[in-house]
Amino acid sequence: ERPDGPWLAAFALAVPGFLFVLPWLGLHETYIERSAITALPFVLLWIGAGLADVGSRLRTGVGALTVAVVLASLTTLFRFQHERWTVYKPNPDWASAAAYLGAEIDAGVSDRPIFTSKPNPRSLCYYDGRIQDLKNLEPAAELGALGGKVRARFGASFGAWAERTFTEFERQKAELLAGAKLLVFRAGDGTVASLDPRAKIGDGVFYLMRNHWHPPDDTTVERLVASPEVEVLETRAFSGVTVWKARLR
Repeated sequence: ERPDGPWLAAFALAVPGFLFVLPWLGLHETYIERSAITALPFVLLWIGAGLADVGSRLRTGVGALTVAVVLASLTTLFRFQHERWTVYKPNPDWASAAAYLGAEIDAGVSDRPIFTSKPNPRSLCYYDGRIQDLKNLEPAAELGALGGKVRARFGASFGAWAERTFTEFERQKAELLAGAKLLVFRAGDGTVASLDPRAKIGDGVFYLMRNHWHPPDDTTVERLVASPEVEVLETRAFSGVTVWKARLR
């Protein structure tokens, strides 16, 4: 009924509509839910306008129903936050996977590599500091060069501070690496020959780890498990994560 009413609907639908079209344009890496948050204020205004326009008898009931839905959503979110991120994207049980690997360390295991297809398995490090991702702890570029770049752009004092910060950061990384008992490496292309040569399989035993929900279509680890060069010794399946203990034949 208001002259600017259609604009509210247009603004509320613009962002979801744009995100819906993106895959048709070849852009498949957009995280839809997070990107759609920008449309939320317009959606809330739309809901408020709808509540304001209903009759007085219905307004109380519709308003109560809206509040009930919101409260149910919040309750569900906090109740199941350890198992679910969103309705469609479950949360892998990294705590149990780390506990299993930690028990292996407690039993005397050391210097065995973990191969995974997950881009960044930091969750393991969070639950057990004795498990570290080598890629995250690799030394940065020469610290003097980094400090020199900062010094040239922002001045001597800021450059010196940046160099001290970089040095301390590298010291902490080296400390984590020195204390690691199990190191995580990428799983290559799914063949034994493609595994990182820095991974030292001293006794021939190593671990394969698969996050089944990220990346969902990657079968690199599964190909290693099925490889005739690999013998699976033990399989531990957790919610969203499977860990295999294996050795080279």
